[in-house]
Amino acid sequence: MSTPATTIPDDVLQQLIAWVRGFLQHRHEQPDSEPRTLSLDLWTGFQLALTELWSLRQRELIDWHDVTDQLPDADITVLVCTPASGEPVWLGWFDDGDWYEIGGGSITGVLRWAHLPAGTIADTRTPS
Repeated sequence: MSTPATTIPDDVLQQLIAWVRGFLQHRHEQPDSEPRTLSLDLWTGFQLALTELWSLRQRELIDWHDVTDQLPDADITVLVCTPASGEPVWLGWFDDGDWYEIGGGSITGVLRWAHLPAGTIADTRTPS
């Protein structure tokens, strides 16, 4: 099973680059200063970039596979995309040349499929 890679959006990457440049410029202009003397704007920018990166941990990318290019392993539950049906995205599996929905009924018109996102399965917190 492939694991989707986390992609850092361009705007977040630009925020981080700007922060690093600002930090390096500050250190160049005031080489003897301590990090705690950073400007409030520079510190705020750093905090915003970190907040955005933290939120990325809580997102998952779904990599859809065209059924003409690749099929899932048999009997693994996946997301299926059937645009012509009443529910265009649903749970199902592929087995012996046929698609089935999670309730066991046969599905036709599957164009794409994707591995299920890890979701809360990856969350190691203790429920309250």
